[in-house]
Amino acid sequence: MNDIFGIGLPELIVILIIAGLFLEPQQIRGIARTLGRFVAQMQGIMLDFRRQINTELDAMNNAEMKDAIADLRQLQREVEELRRQVNPQQLIDESRRAAAEVERSFKPRSQVPPGAAGAPEPSQAPEPLPRAVDVPEDPE
Repeated sequence: MNDIFGIGLPELIVILIIAGLFLEPQQIRGIARTLGRFVAQMQGIMLDFRRQINTELDAMNNAEMKDAIADLRQLQREVEELRRQVNPQQLIDESRRAAAEVERSFKPRSQVPPGAAGAPEPSQAPEPLPRAVDVPEDPE
């Protein structure tokens, strides 16, 4: 609390010296006295505000805060347990295999090298499309 509004003692002295060039000594004393009262009032207001905040924080229900902290710790334990159950490397490997399989299935048949997985056998004919199924109408 050495400075108010970013103005410390050296800046205040410079301001008073500059004011002394334009004002009479009696006016400077009055202004300095008024400024001192204002600073004291501001410090009192800040002190009261700080006390009120501390009182409110102390009055909060500590049981509720402890319950919230316990819930957070329980969530942390559950997340750690899930991390141990799920092997990230295994998921990455499976996703890469699935991506490669999807990529191969979308390549035109001419781009798939013969003998590779998903490549058609030269003597194999394309599979026929499934037949349409008759669906009875809704009785309503």
